[in-house]
Amino acid sequence: MKNYLTQKLILFIVFLSFLSLGVNAQEAERKAMAKLSFMVGEWKGKAEIFNKNSTLLWDVKSEVKYDLNGTLLVIRVLEKEGDVVKLRLHTIINYNAKEDKYYYSPFSQRGLSRSFVGKSATSQKIIFALPDNSYRLIFQKDKSGAFVEYGERNENGKWVMTFRNTLVPTSGY
Repeated sequence: MKNYLTQKLILFIVFLSFLSLGVNAQEAERKAMAKLSFMVGEWKGKAEIFNKNSTLLWDVKSEVKYDLNGTLLVIRVLEKEGDVVKLRLHTIINYNAKEDKYYYSPFSQRGLSRSFVGKSATSQKIIFALPDNSYRLIFQKDKSGAFVEYGERNENGKWVMTFRNTLVPTSGY
């Protein structure tokens, strides 16, 4: 009987330790995701698409909000040229505490396009890159309070901007 109770107590202690590890990991994820609060809100503005000989301008609306108790960031983006939809994305950003990395996973009507990895974040900026470092996305809040997102392609070690979204707060997505 004493052996049985000792085994049950040990199992209970092991269970509690695993439970606390899960709670600690989730708290670490929430804390890391809180650094991205500068992105949260409803935004509108212009997208500049940089081609070799021209720059296209599209209207952009973006909604960024936390989900699942602060462990995910959900981004909905709609880019239009006049009445024509040019881009619609539903993106999930999460943080993996074990790997100490952020993940940016954009989905379009065709599904997941590419997953980007972010290693560090400040309260005003985060950089995500493809695993092969051929392309990166930068999200930041500028001095005027605008939310700026831009993409850069790595061309022989030099970063070349391919697009820039400059957004201001709005109400209504």
